[in-house]
Order: sequence, then C-alpha cells, then structure tokens
Amino acid sequence: MKRSICFLLVLLSLMTFWIPVDAQMAEASGVDDRYGMFSSEEIEAISAVAAEESQRAGCSLYIATFRVPRGLSSTEAQYTGEMFLTRHGLSKSDDLVLLVVTYDENKSEYFYNLYTYGKATKKINDKEVDYILDHDDVWAIKEGFPASGCQAFLRLAAKGYLGRLGASYLKIAIISFVIALTFGLIVCGTVYASYKQKQKSTQYPLDRYAKLELTESADRFAGTFVTKRVIQTGSNGGGGGSSHGGGGGHRGGR
Repeated sequence: MKRSICFLLVLLSLMTFWIPVDAQMAEASGVDDRYGMFSSEEIEAISAVAAEESQRAGCSLYIATFRVPRGLSSTEAQYTGEMFLTRHGLSKSDDLVLLVVTYDENKSEYFYNLYTYGKATKKINDKEVDYILDHDDVWAIKEGFPASGCQAFLRLAAKGYLGRLGASYLKIAIISFVIALTFGLIVCGTVYASYKQKQKSTQYPLDRYAKLELTESADRFAGTFVTKRVIQTGSNGGGGGSSHGGGGGHRGGR
C-alpha cells in the first residue's frame, strides 16, 4: 500500500513538472503572440505554415509579437531575440529562425526584425536576409497585414535555409557576361564595318592639290585658374535597414 502511495506521489510530481514545460514549448512552437496581435484563426494559419516549413527545412521557425506602449520609444521598450530564447528555454546554439513583429502604439506602425541562431546563421546569408526582409509579401506587415506577411516570411525563410532563395552570384555573373559579350561583339562589328567602308573610299591626294606654308607663329599666355574642392572623409552611413531591434543573432529589420 505504501509503495502504491509513493508511486502515485512520484507520478503526480512528474506530471506537475512536465505540464508547464509542455505548455511552454507549445507556446514557442510557431507563434508566440503574447501581445494579441493575431486572431485565433490567424494564429492557427500561421502555426500550420510554421510547422510545415520547419519540417521541410529541418529548422525551427518562429514568429513573436511585441507592442511598444504609449509614452515609451522603441529603444526604451523592445523585444529581442535573446529575450525570446530566455522566455522559451532555448539557446543561441539551437538551429532556429525568428521574426519579431512589433506594433508601435505611439506611431501606429508595424516593424519587424529577423534573428538567426545555430546553423541558420550561416545557411541564410546577408543577401538572402535582405531579399526576405524586402520581399513585397513580407513588406505587407508594414502595410498593416502582419498575418499574411508572417506566413510569407516563414516560406521564404525555409527556402533561404535550404539555399533555394534568389539567383546565385554565379548565374548572375554568367548571364551578365553573356549580355556584355553580345553587346561588345555588336559594337565591335559596327565599328569595323564602318572603318572598312571608309578605307574603300577614294583618298584625296593632298600632296598634289594642296600645300601648307607657315607664315606666322605666336605664343600667348592667357592666365591660370586654381580650383579647390573639399573632400569629405567621413561617412553618414546608409542602407534601408531598421533602427529597431538588436542583440545577439540580429540580422536586420525593416
């Protein structure tokens, strides 16, 4: 009897320990909408895409939301990738891609930031990061359609992880070379044909019908002009990235 009671107590203890963990991991899977940005139908749709693309790519894909409350700036109140990792018991060595979508209540606008950890940091290069962040379907987040934009992001992130996103530099170089070579041959052919046509024309005999005699020579010094120009050595920066977000794993934002 005592053994049965002890076994029951141990079983209850294990259940008490595992239930919060399972609930926490379920919350981390796909969508962490702790700020109520999406409806229940939108969460279901995004989670389905996240599960499908995560399985296809072999990498965990996540969406997290955040709100900047009134009276605070986006630098004073922000949700970073490291905060997400801590919240869900994950580490920087885990293979995952995260998009944090933020709504600024002061400016009534959306912005988003991309984070990569583990193998995803190398598998998704900077060119692919910019391609994903600037894609029209993902840009829909900034236009007030975060649900559809997040689904587009998940699909593009999976393609980027698998190395199937955009044209490769080799293909671009080959196509550019072929186009340049074609135009170069056309120009050279035109110039050569024009030159040959001039060569076939009658040459005017200058030595027989014209002569040149130098009757006057003079040198005139007109003056000098000095122009000065100040060259800026500093740089004001550039690019179309976002000033929001940061921390370890941050790859860019819009």
